[in-house]
Amino acid sequence: MEKIVVVGGGIAGTIAAMTAKKESSKTPVSLITEERYAAYSRCGLPYLISGEVKRWEHLLIYNEETLRNQTMIDLKLSTYVKKIDTSNRRIIISELNEYSKTLEYTKLIIATGATAIKPSIVGINLKNVFEIRNLNDSLKIKEAAQSKGKAIIVGGGLVCLETAEALRRTGVKVTIVSQEKEILSMVFDEEIGKLVRRRLEEHKVEVIEASKLEYIYGTRKVEAVKVNGRILPCSILVMALGVKPNSSLALEAGIPTGKYGGIIVNDKMETKIQDIYAAGDCTEIYNFITNEYMPIQLATIAHREGEIAGGNSVGGNKGIGKVVSNSCTKIFGLELATVGITLKEADRMGIKAYDIFIKSSNKIDYFPRKKSVWTYLIFDSKTNRLIGAQLAGERASTWGNFAALAILQGLNVDDLANFSNSYSPSVENFWAGLVVAAKKVRELKTII
Repeated sequence: MEKIVVVGGGIAGTIAAMTAKKESSKTPVSLITEERYAAYSRCGLPYLISGEVKRWEHLLIYNEETLRNQTMIDLKLSTYVKKIDTSNRRIIISELNEYSKTLEYTKLIIATGATAIKPSIVGINLKNVFEIRNLNDSLKIKEAAQSKGKAIIVGGGLVCLETAEALRRTGVKVTIVSQEKEILSMVFDEEIGKLVRRRLEEHKVEVIEASKLEYIYGTRKVEAVKVNGRILPCSILVMALGVKPNSSLALEAGIPTGKYGGIIVNDKMETKIQDIYAAGDCTEIYNFITNEYMPIQLATIAHREGEIAGGNSVGGNKGIGKVVSNSCTKIFGLELATVGITLKEADRMGIKAYDIFIKSSNKIDYFPRKKSVWTYLIFDSKTNRLIGAQLAGERASTWGNFAALAILQGLNVDDLANFSNSYSPSVENFWAGLVVAAKKVRELKTII
């Protein structure tokens, strides 16, 4: 008899388990997670710190009762998977306060997510030194913020900035320490990064760039840090250096991983080992823009991967198709979106590309209450196809979604320049920023 076991209770694992049960209701499905909670929104963690999300229970996507009683999934909370035994099709698990035992499977789905990057540095284990990866992290930071002290956040990505804003909203003074020359450099190019840095500084968030955390001071809890020889007092230290695929279980089981440490999967979310699938942040999937396998660690992608892995584990035959990175956020009221690849990524991958950066308005010039919007587009030099877009300002996420579809459909400069967007003086400018940028590119190329 078929038996599906899913390792990992995040969005990918939970959706995989639910899809498998939906497609084959009589097939036993077990869902195993190390956490005390069923699936919850990790994207909402900073907003729990700020108080915009009032209670942690509001972040739960599926509660324990729903998964156990309504879907009839065998949910195992606070349970650790110690080993995957591929030869005997079983896993070794350890439940809370119990001895190890085995759990057999006919199909296995690995959805172990990602782990926070944690540097080896003196003082890293002091009290009030936090990561921001799970619900407990967020709750502990929220509690520490009640002292209204000084926080240092080490990082420079989207989660780092969202956490900085959350702490400022609680009255905590915040300094960001970034190793990169410009903030958000992993997902945005310099032009948008400068806009964001100015917005942070306007809201009294100090940004120290091109700097490295060298030492953490304190006896019982953090009291200060050393950054490039400079001593910075703090009562809270948040390590937000990003995440890496949590693929150690798979690697130990002989399941191949890729260049970036993620489990390699094909279009159907199958690993290199028969009857073992993987989904979510622990995987590397094919990036059709860069022509390589790489992690795309986004909740929406994890959801799709979970659906495909779960469905295929019970006899389905679906593929994920083309996938493009597409994310958005809002920092102190500035909406941001980033799609595809950055110009820096294109250079790193040897893709010849050109870019255009413009500032425009979200409404026609004569209309009151118009706001500035910024559009940055990246095109492949050989094909003139759009391969990246970065936007800031009103409706950035909406036009980011349009850009994502344009990339997936292979639209080029002319396609975008000829696009007639909807227009009304009170709603949208005659030409949207993305169209204006494409027209500008075509004009410049004609002149050259």
